[in-house]
Amino acid sequence: MTIAEPRPPSLASSTVTVLAPLRIEALALRRGAPDARVVHTGKGSDAAPDTAGALVVAGFAGALAGDVEPATVVIADEVAGPDGDALECDATLAADLAAAGLSVRVGRIATARRIVRRGGRARLAETGALAVDMESYWLRQAAGHRRFAVARVVVDTPDRELANPLATLRGGLAAYRTLRQAARWLAAWHPSTLDEPDRHD
Repeated sequence: MTIAEPRPPSLASSTVTVLAPLRIEALALRRGAPDARVVHTGKGSDAAPDTAGALVVAGFAGALAGDVEPATVVIADEVAGPDGDALECDATLAADLAAAGLSVRVGRIATARRIVRRGGRARLAETGALAVDMESYWLRQAAGHRRFAVARVVVDTPDRELANPLATLRGGLAAYRTLRQAARWLAAWHPSTLDEPDRHD
C-alpha cells in the first residue's frame, strides 16, 4: 500500500516571520518555502525584527542528550540563557512537524555565547536541555509579547561533534535537508490561542 506524503500547507494567510541566524539556514528555508517571510538575523543576534505577527527561530543546533540524533527537529518549550534564566516558548509547532513525517523532540534549548564542546555539553545536559544554539534566548527576550517558537535541527551530537569532518558532512547534509523540508510548516504555523506570554525584559 502506498502512503501519501503530507501536503505542504498554504502560506496565503500566514503572518509568521521566520528568523534564520545563519545565511545557510536562511538559504535552506527559502529553498523549502520560496514564498515565506524569512529574515536573516545574523549569528548571535540579540534583536528580533520589528514586525507584526508570530516569530519562529529556525536553524541548526548541537544535541546535548545522547538519544537525540542528527536531523531531529528540537522544538523549544523554553529557552535558557547562559546564566540559566529560562523563557517560555510556544511548542505547538511540534505536532505539525511530526504530522509532516519529521523526527521531533520537545524540550529546553540552551543558548551559549560560543560553540560548546564535550565538557560544556555535559554540563548543559545536566540542566535538562536537549540542544544548544547561540541565538534563540536573546531573540526570545527581544520578541516581547509576540508569539514565539523555536525549531532547531540537530547537526551534531556529543559523540559526533563538528570537529570530526565526516560527522560534519553527514550531519550537516541531513540537517540542511530536514530544515528545507520543514520550512513550509514553520512559515505556516498557527500559534497557540492561549493567553499572550508575559513580556520578558
